Parts: sequence; structure tokens; C-alpha cells
Amino acid sequence: MTITKPGYWPWLILLVCVINLTFTFLVFFKNSSAKKIAYIDAMKLVTKYDGTIYVKANIEAKAAEFQSKLDTLRSEYESANENFLKNKSKLPQNSQLEMTINRMREQYDSYQQVISDQLQKEEKKAMDEMLGRINKRIEKFAIDRDYSVVLSGAQLGTIAYADKELDITDEILGIINREYNAK
Repeated sequence: MTITKPGYWPWLILLVCVINLTFTFLVFFKNSSAKKIAYIDAMKLVTKYDGTIYVKANIEAKAAEFQSKLDTLRSEYESANENFLKNKSKLPQNSQLEMTINRMREQYDSYQQVISDQLQKEEKKAMDEMLGRINKRIEKFAIDRDYSVVLSGAQLGTIAYADKELDITDEILGIINREYNAK
């Protein structure tokens, strides 16, 4: 058995949906008569953000480390099980070796589940924190630039068409990446 890598794409889709809901009407109709509207490509923003790239690499590195430990446990189990099967006819029923092998298998299965759960929790926490930083930065950007509305769109998102001049994705991406890399 192997560890399945945490669901990176479902998190991205969730992030896109959250950004869509959060920023559809970020700053809605201030008192000025000239309303400024812009949009961001949420999927591009999240996938090209250096923070996302770092989180993904970090989670994948942890998954590889845990997979290595699991491989060692599996190898030890398989070796012991092979030894047991070779000598099974010579051993009494319910021998200590058989019970040890069964415990090894249970420990392996348990460890695999714990690791999978831990990686998913770590990924969720990191993605939630990152989304919070992105949302705050978009809000600050919109307020600083006097945008009345910042819409969030994706390939199959809420924006069917928008003039490319309204796209502020690259500006925001540049800002959040500079801020992230300045840490």
C-alpha cells in the first residue's frame, strides 16, 4: 500500500469557490459615481502564488518521507511474514511469531491511516492560512485602488466574459509573491 498524496486539486477548486464567493462583491458601490470594477483569475492566482507552490512542495516532501517509513515497515512485515510462512508447519498454532506478524500488519495499517490524516490536516491548515493572506491582500489592493467590485473568475466560474483590461490577476500575483518572498 502507498500513501495517496493529499488532494491538491480539490483544495484548489475549493479555494477558487471560496474566492468567488468572498470577492464577488468585495467593496460594493462606494459613494463615488464612477464605479471601478475588476476581476481576478482565481485559479491562476492560487496556482502561481509562490506560497501555494511552497505548501505543495512541503506536503509532497513530507508525504515522501512518510512513504519511506511505510516502505520500511512493509518490508519488515513482508520479511517476517515470509519467514513465518516457510516455517508455519513447524510452529504451533497461534504461535508468538504469528501474533507478532499480525500486530506488525495492524501497526502498518494504523500508521498509514494516521499519516494520511495528518497530511490532510496539515494541507488544509496551510491552504486555509494561505487563502486568508490572499483574501486580505486582494481586499487591501481593492481599497487602495478604489475598486468598487472585484470579481473572481475561473475557466468555468462566474464570469462568462470580461475585458482583459479589467483583469488585475497579474498585479495581485506580483504583489503577493513579492510579499511572500520578502519573508
